Amino acid sequence: AYFRDRPDEALAAFQALPTSNPYYLRARYFYATIWVKKGDLAAGLIGFDTVLRSQPQSDADKEIQDLARLAVGRLYYQRGEFEKARDAYTSIPRQSKYFEDAMNELAWTAIKAKDYKGAYRALDLMLLQNPDSPQAPELRLLVGNLHVRVANFALANDAFLQARDDFEPINLQLRETQKRA
Repeated sequence: AYFRDRPDEALAAFQALPTSNPYYLRARYFYATIWVKKGDLAAGLIGFDTVLRSQPQSDADKEIQDLARLAVGRLYYQRGEFEKARDAYTSIPRQSKYFEDAMNELAWTAIKAKDYKGAYRALDLMLLQNPDSPQAPELRLLVGNLHVRVANFALANDAFLQARDDFEPINLQLRETQKRA
């Protein structure tokens, strides 16, 4: 029913699952998602809160809880409640496969709230966790821009130089390829 765009049927089915069912948390996650899809963000938040307050029974349940934390952060972001969004994003453990997504969204939430130091901390955590990420050079450019916004020009210069050094080999390869073509 959920995937066939019959939300009311899906709501009833998901609501009917008892807490003892191994798919209970997944059902509650979809239940909350349906409310968000229907435009009732408050009901969605309540649904995701149910997921977060439940005791996980498996690693899959823990993953669903991390997805619920991301969803809560996004909903608070949409509502302009940046502190609550920050709390949701920072509650995702570093071991989670969604940690990098959470830090990325936390950084943009902080930028939207004009908390440039908070954005810097989130980006720094991302770079510390995964310094060889394909996004790393772009993240360093963003860090440089954040330093400019708080008037740390020396640190901005360092970040921009690091990004240039990261991109320079790629630039040289592209030029060589163009010459051969």
